[in-house]
Amino acid sequence: MSVCCLNCFNDYAIKNLIEESGNIDGCNYCDSNDIKTMPLSEVGEFIRAGIERAYESLDQSRYFQMQRSLGESCFGDWPIDIMTDRDAFSQKLVNLNKQEDLINDLLRASMPHFEYIQHGERLEIINTGLVLKDKLFGRDENRFAINWSHFKNSVKHFSRYFDINYNREELLEPLAELLEKAKKTLNSGDYFWRIRGVDDSFQVDNIDDKEIGPPPNEMAKVNRMSPAGIPYLYCGSSIAVCKEEISLEDNSYLIIGKFKLEEDIDIIDLSEVTRIYNKSIFDPEYDHEMYWANKFMEHFCEEVSIPVSDDNESLEYVPTQLISEYIRKLGYKGIKFNSSQLDGHQNYVFFCGRDIHDLPFDYFSKALDSFKDWFEIVDIQVENI
Repeated sequence: MSVCCLNCFNDYAIKNLIEESGNIDGCNYCDSNDIKTMPLSEVGEFIRAGIERAYESLDQSRYFQMQRSLGESCFGDWPIDIMTDRDAFSQKLVNLNKQEDLINDLLRASMPHFEYIQHGERLEIINTGLVLKDKLFGRDENRFAINWSHFKNSVKHFSRYFDINYNREELLEPLAELLEKAKKTLNSGDYFWRIRGVDDSFQVDNIDDKEIGPPPNEMAKVNRMSPAGIPYLYCGSSIAVCKEEISLEDNSYLIIGKFKLEEDIDIIDLSEVTRIYNKSIFDPEYDHEMYWANKFMEHFCEEVSIPVSDDNESLEYVPTQLISEYIRKLGYKGIKFNSSQLDGHQNYVFFCGRDIHDLPFDYFSKALDSFKDWFEIVDIQVENI
């Protein structure tokens, strides 16, 4: 009976299988001796199951149907391609040029009964091209994208302030697992900028901290990450981006504040996609929808920064305002996102508000943290427009 061994593979899941269930013997493929080995039929079945988690028959896929309708050529992957692309073979086996012999023997030794293939219970792997499952619409047809789309439509067009026949937090739970991977720690001593435009009537010779901090509650306008009345602190990564983000119309001066962070805080960074790594397809815990998580997050990060016209912002900002509040509820202190006005620069929203001493007494019990608890304003300048 032919066997393969630990030294034939590089994939951790296949190696774990052989390590846990194999017997000491000599390998028929890489010529290793006194090493854990397993019969080809058992390893082959394990590899088949992994391929079936992530691939489907090309001629049965929507991808193939679409390409054919467009008159385009379409070729699938073969098992040797899948194993090679995923670096599943060991370098030792590759150096011996035995990888194709091994995968062919593994699949022959583990061939399921033809009735299982005929009834669609198992996948024909040896004699047909394969294609990644959901290749055509995977970015938009996974639990992250579907729930986010449902959430947006519900809060924009069905119910906004109370859950009626749906639960917003349940819809956002899949997104929470991706947001956790986008966590970023801002360090004490990091600097941020904020700019406010004022007209000629403003007394620019006598400016204090509250003139450059978050606005009073009643003056907090609709923003991308906060509704009217909730005065989060918005800052930029540079003076340049702050100038691009504000309207200069009817303003005569710019008040420029430089803020220094006083403590380490955790935020969600939506300015770039943190690479999300999935498990091997040969791992029984492989989650195929996680394969599309990076594509979804790329789209999501673009979406939360996309320019919105003034006429539509009160509606189009609703989903980002609510996701912002959800992130706040998860315990994060803010969000970093790309500027829609200046490429390559970022904005920040921090979930802190006006200094508590500047609020009426009845706000004390339900006030945001004072921005002065998180930041020191180290410089205020006035610039003529």
